[in-house]
Amino acid sequence: MERDNNINKVKGYRTMAGFTQEEMAKALNISMVSYRLKETGEREFTESEMRAFVEKVKTTNPSVTLDSIFM
Repeated sequence: MERDNNINKVKGYRTMAGFTQEEMAKALNISMVSYRLKETGEREFTESEMRAFVEKVKTTNPSVTLDSIFM
């Protein structure tokens, strides 16, 4: 259940920050298909991808943390 909550947070933070899946895929240096699979919970984010995601979201929401999204 926690995993589903994290996935909802990922999509929520991405959309609140105003980024598309394509923009996030580029920020994480992965393909669009890979990003979509990760956002839907079919694949896991690596630690480096989680950190890159947070850094991208921080450009519009400086208070976001790794824990607030992925823990």
